[in-house]
Amino acid sequence: MTNTLHNGYAAPLVRRLDVLRSIDEAAHSALRATLPALAERGTAAPVRVTVGEDLLRAPRRWPGVTPVARDRLYRAAVAHAAAHLRYSPRQRPAGNRNPMLLAMIALVEDARVERLMLRQYPGLNALWGAFHNATRAAAGFGLAGLSARLARALHDPRYSDSNVWITQGRQMFEQAAANLHDIAAFECIGRELAIRIEKMRLPFSAATHFFMP
Repeated sequence: MTNTLHNGYAAPLVRRLDVLRSIDEAAHSALRATLPALAERGTAAPVRVTVGEDLLRAPRRWPGVTPVARDRLYRAAVAHAAAHLRYSPRQRPAGNRNPMLLAMIALVEDARVERLMLRQYPGLNALWGAFHNATRAAAGFGLAGLSARLARALHDPRYSDSNVWITQGRQMFEQAAANLHDIAAFECIGRELAIRIEKMRLPFSAATHFFMP
C-alpha cells in the first residue's frame, strides 16, 4: 500500500495541497503586511471589494457565486485591493479624464500593481490567474471582452492572442515593466489604449465596465 500511494496517488495530492497552502499563505501575508483595517461600513455594501483611505469595504454577498468559488473570489479580490493600497497613489482625482480613459488607465494600473505584488508574493499568481480566463471565443470582440483578454495577456505570458489592440497593449506594458514604479509611464499606456480603442467605436458603459476581482 505504501509503495502504491507513493508512486501513484499520494505525491500529486501533496503537491496540490502545497500549492493551495502557498496561495493561501501568500494572500494572507499580503493582507497582514498591507492593511491597517479591513471592514465594511455604511448602510450600502459595495458590489465588489473597494479601497478607501486605509479601509477595504467588502460586499455582504456575491450573487450567483457558489460558496467554494465565493471564498476564492473574496481572497483574490481582497489581495488585489491590498496591492492597490500598497502600490497605487492614494489620491488620484479623475479631473477631466473621460470614463473610457479612466477605464483603460484602471486596466493598466490593475496589471501594474498585481505584477509588483507578485514579486513578493508569487503564490498569488495562481489565485489571480484563475480569474484571468478570458478567451477570444468566450469573451468576444466587445469592449469588455477585449479588455478582459488584454488583462489576461498582461497577467499570463503563456496566453496567446493575435488581436492587434491586445498585442500592442502587451508590448507597451512589457516595455514599461522595466520600471514598474513609473506610474506616469503606465498612465500614458492607458491613454494610448483609450485613443486606439475609441477609434473602434465600441459601446461603453462606465456603470458596468468592471471586472472581478
